[in-house]
Amino acid sequence: MSGSHYASAPDGDDYTYDLRTLPACTAWPEQAKAQLAALRVEVERLALRVDNAVDAVKVTALRVNRLEEIVAAQRAAIERLADALTVLNLRSGV
Repeated sequence: MSGSHYASAPDGDDYTYDLRTLPACTAWPEQAKAQLAALRVEVERLALRVDNAVDAVKVTALRVNRLEEIVAAQRAAIERLADALTVLNLRSGV
């Protein structure tokens, strides 16, 4: 996750800033520093949640691919068995 946030300035220009790389400012009031620290923690927490969600999607995709392979193998086996049954039925005159 990039951590970037987008805001339009009153003059219409777009500015991008990153809460994780915002420089520390000693002139800021303590409340603003605490809020910034809390925002940084929240951004990191959300980044971890997104990373976990991405990992879960990747695992799910791997499982789906494996299930598709199993279904394809089963369909091929069913077709072979149907062909064999047809041959047996033709040989027996059914």
